[in-house]
Amino acid sequence: MPFRRTTRLAASAAVTAGLTLGGLSLAAPAEAATSSAKATYTCTSPLGLPAPLNLLLPSTFQVPATFTLQNLPEVITANVPIPAGTPIVGQLDLTNANLAGLLPTVLNALQTTVNLVLGNVPGSEPLAGPVGTVFQQLNGQVATVSGQLGSFVPSADGLPLPIPTSFDFGMLAGGLAGLGIRCTYNPGSATPGGGGGGGGTTPVIQKQGAKIKAHAQAKPGHKVLVTVKVKTTAGQKGVGQIKAKVAGMKAKTKALKNGKVRFVLKGLKAGKNKIKLKFLGNSYTNKATKKVSVKIAR
Repeated sequence: MPFRRTTRLAASAAVTAGLTLGGLSLAAPAEAATSSAKATYTCTSPLGLPAPLNLLLPSTFQVPATFTLQNLPEVITANVPIPAGTPIVGQLDLTNANLAGLLPTVLNALQTTVNLVLGNVPGSEPLAGPVGTVFQQLNGQVATVSGQLGSFVPSADGLPLPIPTSFDFGMLAGGLAGLGIRCTYNPGSATPGGGGGGGGTTPVIQKQGAKIKAHAQAKPGHKVLVTVKVKTTAGQKGVGQIKAKVAGMKAKTKALKNGKVRFVLKGLKAGKNKIKLKFLGNSYTNKATKKVSVKIAR
């Protein structure tokens, strides 16, 4: 995925923009779990500076960083959107940049493109979007920045790593006005950091449960029509396959469509027949079973 999806913040404004990954806008969660990740970045100055300014602002330097998602639910359900408004806080170690004389007056604003690496697998395919952030605090060479995410959907494998693909520093200092610094993520450097940001616990992600509703109706010629509906515990329509099995007969498997499926079972014996239905689950929903009975006229 390209790493060039950032736009510069206006230097005179403190802007906080939302990241949209799904278009949902819900109330922010009230719980205090957190999830962090660490990564390193290579930062470059697009313009070569004459001496002695080049001693204050090197053309290339490395920045270790930690980013934390805050105010997350303690228990998160897979495939259910996390509401918009989740705070993201970053700590940037600018020691290698030798910016001690410039930080208080020059570095004014920061614009990031957050790379949410699904499943806590560094280097996997990211979902990216801009997050406007501003410097909140400078402690020596460490800068703390913050912003907000829009809605995003966690997988059952884990929360996304909140790692920006890149970020730009905006600058205001006389002749340096308009000069920016581009920092780009070093591939493979991201590692999960666990809980953090004020002692919060690490969220637990759980799969959704599933409930099967089914009805079996006898038809002429020892046939049965079975209608099946699957709904998850989060109110979502089931996605995946249903297996129908009657004793003494080969099982049939069909895919759900819009949470529903129908079976026509032929050759059932006269009398009472028990039909076992099994929802095979998917990457974010657990399996489920149900039995229905039908009587075939002799």
